[in-house]
Amino acid sequence: MEKYNMVIFLKCFDRQSAEEVVQILMNQGVSAEIQDNTLDTLDKVYFGFSPENAFWIMVAESDEYLAHQTLDNALQQAAEEWVGYHDIYDYSIPNLIEIVNNPSEWGVFEYHLAKRILEDRLIQ
Repeated sequence: MEKYNMVIFLKCFDRQSAEEVVQILMNQGVSAEIQDNTLDTLDKVYFGFSPENAFWIMVAESDEYLAHQTLDNALQQAAEEWVGYHDIYDYSIPNLIEIVNNPSEWGVFEYHLAKRILEDRLIQ
């Protein structure tokens, strides 16, 4: 990959999630890579823990806006197609409105899922 000025776009708990996001981004032409910040075994023993969000998704600074748009669109589509269970399904309408009104306090997926649930409930 050609080197660009890379910036931290997202931090993930596990490599698989990071790889899935990088694939989504790269499919839309975003320059992205994973930076592995896990500790080796000796460091884990010494420090007693492994850092959270150890896999950082780095994107080219020039692609940062496109990366946000791409991930937002992918999560919106995932929320629209979601058929599994999520805790948010149990939330009251005021709680769902809170999620929609404060998206920075929630994940992007939860924001889109809350919007979908609200639309479904208000139509019924």
